[in-house]
Amino acid sequence: MAGTEAVLTMESSLMQDGKVSITVKAEQDSLVTLAIRIPQYADEPVFQMDGKSIQPDVVRGYAYICGHFINGHTITFKMKIKAKWISANPQLREDAGKVALMKGPYVYCLEETDNGSNLASVFVRPDSEVNESTDIALPGELPVLTYVGEKLAQNGWEDGCLYNEAHFDTERIVLRAIPYAIWANREPGEMIVWQKSRF
Repeated sequence: MAGTEAVLTMESSLMQDGKVSITVKAEQDSLVTLAIRIPQYADEPVFQMDGKSIQPDVVRGYAYICGHFINGHTITFKMKIKAKWISANPQLREDAGKVALMKGPYVYCLEETDNGSNLASVFVRPDSEVNESTDIALPGELPVLTYVGEKLAQNGWEDGCLYNEAHFDTERIVLRAIPYAIWANREPGEMIVWQKSRF
């Protein structure tokens, strides 16, 4: 960078506390400019260099930080990352009227092992409160998201008939979502990303 060799090391606990640290050490005393992308999901981003607050110039989604890094400096980028419900363009027929859950760069999904079978019968409200926890049985110590939804009940369908007079009974269910990137690491079963919305 800037005509000199430099070593960059990055440590991230992005999904746990929204923190990313980049340590830069250059071989020569040249003025180096780093451009750090501020992702769209980052709320209230703040920067520090060696523990002291800095105000970098932000241009088109990038924070520009200049410095002499021959002695090594650590830039810390911290942001708030909230779980958010997203919807698809209504022209996407398979996902029309449905919602999916994201936190940071991760899309979340429901697995049968956590939520039971027939996941297509699940309904959620986009204003549902989403809570976080950690499951050490899953790789990466990524947050697990839980929220209340509804599931169609089997009342009146016990005899196994395929069609009947229209009636819909629902039951409250606490749903448990994990990052889509790590599904199928436990028991075999069904999985969904897009869930029917109660609007």
